[in-house]
Amino acid sequence: MKTLTLFFILCSFTVFAEQTNNNTNTDTDESLITVGEWHFSVAMGVGERTNLLVGSKDIPLYFVPSFQYYLDNFYFDNGDLGYTFFENDTFVVSALTKANSENSYFSRWHPQNIFDHSGSDVGEGIVPPEDTSTEQINIKDISKRKLAFDAGIQVNWFASENLSFLGQLKHDINNVYSGYNGNIKMFHRYTPEKNENLSIQTTLGFYWASSAMIDYYYGLDEKDELPRENYYQGKSSVSPFAKIYAGYRLNKNWKAFFSLNYKHLGSGIKDSPIVDKNYTLTSFIGVSYVFAQ
Repeated sequence: MKTLTLFFILCSFTVFAEQTNNNTNTDTDESLITVGEWHFSVAMGVGERTNLLVGSKDIPLYFVPSFQYYLDNFYFDNGDLGYTFFENDTFVVSALTKANSENSYFSRWHPQNIFDHSGSDVGEGIVPPEDTSTEQINIKDISKRKLAFDAGIQVNWFASENLSFLGQLKHDINNVYSGYNGNIKMFHRYTPEKNENLSIQTTLGFYWASSAMIDYYYGLDEKDELPRENYYQGKSSVSPFAKIYAGYRLNKNWKAFFSLNYKHLGSGIKDSPIVDKNYTLTSFIGVSYVFAQ
């Protein structure tokens, strides 16, 4: 229990950093990270994250922390706690665990929401619907969706200096939804020869979630105390996504950056009666300060 609590606290301090692999991440420059040294940065700016649930307002972003620490085998990288058990010049295979991000739409206290609202008058990820029509489901009336912790395998393939691939497959370890999720990503980084301070990274990928996971978070049944005509059984879903990140190093500690992430929701999610979007969009523009490297 103490280990789980510690992990939750660490996730809380790196909330948006969990979006490193999924949404906006403010600082993806791997050259900043040195084995045996911790790396902590804080970004300040203006951004927004789509809230896909019915009647919910999008989440404003103003303050974004990032924390990474790598040893020879163990690492903590913006919400991912992992152990590398195989490594060569091309491939890295690791075991990892992290908080599942789907609960962030349902719970104010999910790690992903701790810092997302800094400087904002929005108190939680779920905002009561402005439309009080009886035809629309009120998210506050459905049963609570619990926080899940996932664990699994990650494989990195470094095809070249500027091109790499990542694959993950995870299962919840606290039996919340008893299912799987995973993703495949391609990263391409470009740094102009005449301006090494500028770095541009594009990411393309697919996020997959099993029917058990989708049904737990976005399905509706008797536990939600709704009329039977509102019941919905979630299906396995594949959601493609694309991201672009551009950063300009101002000096040793300061960087200006812009990040935009678009994910098109798979039918298993967007067909749910509690979802009124077919995409999520996360954007952020600002500056970051690196405290140590």
